[in-house]
Amino acid sequence: MPRYLFNCEQCDEQFSVFLNVSESCSSCSICGSTKITKIFKSREKNEKQNVVGMLMSEHIKETREEIEQMKKTLAEEGQK
Repeated sequence: MPRYLFNCEQCDEQFSVFLNVSESCSSCSICGSTKITKIFKSREKNEKQNVVGMLMSEHIKETREEIEQMKKTLAEEGQK
């Protein structure tokens, strides 16, 4: 059974529930309110992956710039 994450609008808490695909959650497991919304985790995961991807791209760019600077420095030292 998959685990689903919900947010309660009344108590402003998040809770998770194991449900079959054909089942649905009708109330908050904390306060019992029926004002709940399902939180879609796949979107959050993609946002995290995008952040990691951006950090990796920045690191690669900075490393390439450092290597180019080192090459220039070594070439200048070799000409002396």
